[in-house]
Amino acid sequence: MDVEGMAVAAVKSIISVCPHLDSQIETKDKIPFNDGYIAWYTDDGRHRKDHFYGRVDIQVKGRTRKKNRRTWSSKADVSREDLEGYKKAGGVIYFWVEIDEKSLDRMVSYVLLSPFRIQGIFQQEGSKKKYRIKVKRFPSAVADIEALVKIAIRKTHERPDDGIDPALLENAKSLALYTDQDIDFSRPVVLDQSDFNYSLSLSTGKMTVPLNGRVEFLPEAYVSHSLGESIVCGGILYENPAIKQLDDYRFMIELSPALSMTFDSESESSTISSTISRKGTLDDCVKAAAFVSSLIQTSTIQRGDRTFHLDCAEKNVSAGLKTYLERNREYGELFKALEINATLVDASSVTDAHELALQRMYAALVMGEELPIETHEPSRMRQSLGEWSVSLLVLHGSDLKHWKSMDFFDPRMPRQLIWKPDENGQEAGFKRVTPYDVVGRDELSRTLNLHLGNLVPAYQEVRDYDRGFRRSNRTVLNLIQSADDVERRSEEFLHAATILNEWVIAENGEKSHHLVNRWQIKARGGDLTDDDMEMIRELRRDAGRTDSEDSEKIEIGCALLLGEGREADFLMKKLSKEESEQIKGWPVWNLRTRCLN
Repeated sequence: MDVEGMAVAAVKSIISVCPHLDSQIETKDKIPFNDGYIAWYTDDGRHRKDHFYGRVDIQVKGRTRKKNRRTWSSKADVSREDLEGYKKAGGVIYFWVEIDEKSLDRMVSYVLLSPFRIQGIFQQEGSKKKYRIKVKRFPSAVADIEALVKIAIRKTHERPDDGIDPALLENAKSLALYTDQDIDFSRPVVLDQSDFNYSLSLSTGKMTVPLNGRVEFLPEAYVSHSLGESIVCGGILYENPAIKQLDDYRFMIELSPALSMTFDSESESSTISSTISRKGTLDDCVKAAAFVSSLIQTSTIQRGDRTFHLDCAEKNVSAGLKTYLERNREYGELFKALEINATLVDASSVTDAHELALQRMYAALVMGEELPIETHEPSRMRQSLGEWSVSLLVLHGSDLKHWKSMDFFDPRMPRQLIWKPDENGQEAGFKRVTPYDVVGRDELSRTLNLHLGNLVPAYQEVRDYDRGFRRSNRTVLNLIQSADDVERRSEEFLHAATILNEWVIAENGEKSHHLVNRWQIKARGGDLTDDDMEMIRELRRDAGRTDSEDSEKIEIGCALLLGEGREADFLMKKLSKEESEQIKGWPVWNLRTRCLN
């Protein structure tokens, strides 16, 4: 039995019925890497030279199917040597023809071994002598055959070894996709060279370049987009969350990183399932827990002006979920008591140790419990929470083994903080201070429970102990520096600095350094007016005419506020090393970088 001749005849028979195709296939050929080619013509049957579109090489391999086998092969063995040759020659349509030994029935299968496809085989399977490559049944419809051959011809221009110049991607005008079959773009589509025949090319207007790689298409409905209406449950509002289609029957509403709801209409009775997780911020988690708790209790949600009634029996809630919801309810109460902005805390940064600390703080600060703490005397404690911290005051409890914990910045705290300068301090005796005088600048920027709304009342209480307003002015500077150090809290710190600084000006007058603070706060918000700039120039001129101790420092601050960085550098040279280092430690020096930029 002439297996090769029968295989070639089978392929010729299929190609011969296609009016746009012409084939030249030889048996027992001596040409390496192909047995001939299939040409595609734009005319119908006459195949004139001026209607020639292109051609693709083909390789025909015939094999017999044993009598006892009932299925046709789904894979073909191809050597690396042959694959390398096909790749250099622009690829082949590789025909795998099986002939039944008994009935002589023939099954024509194929794989389009384009240069990109071959490169993918090498990358996925590494270096081998032979590769087992999946083949599929060759189409029987004329239109499908001609479409396949046309795609194969387009893919002969692929050059995987050449790579692609990134500049081409930047100058792309269009992308063109050609396939040998219809694609339903109403659903997500993934095209891969390993199992789909397609050609993707990029055009810059001057040249066209074939592109390799996996192609994914997502219909607009499957991409997360605005819902356009709110979701409410038990007073918990998610305003305009995101929605996306998941498949023909399901869509998901993403209320927050910590909470989503999936609506499924596949069965006769539609279902809604919720997914709650520790993602996003701690505020996201607390809000999600409150929403789900309300959903369990009320079994209703409101979407826009429509109300949905759900079957959310509490008896079906797992013990683990109940614990999670209760814990987050407690955290919400704790954050409210401490006036913590929980949107600052990344939930993924909260460890098991942090969780335990939150539970202990809830017990102590919200429930008023006394706890065993490893300390021997009243002291201030810092409890870390991710990159942030909470500042607490630990005091004697009802016995020696238990201690009370208090919010260190709580304006209701019935305690006074006393500070005594060291031996070299200019002030003598004990002085009443505020909590903000105790916390260092670096710690201030990372502390969550600052109660900044209490800044002015706190300093009003100790006004008689801060006659020069040195400590309140130092806190203004610390707040400004904190705004520079932690951009996420910049608005919060600058607002607090403004409130405190304006109070200091009202109490202590428009001293030069207070005015510089006012202006440098405004400068950070881009709020300096023409009148402000004029007053800054006047202050610099007045400072230059006086011989006061701080005149040169005021001149430098004004130069920086005016954007004159080189002038500030010139003035710095007139100062001592100690004075120069002192100014570089002030937040106004941070404006120098803006001057240079």
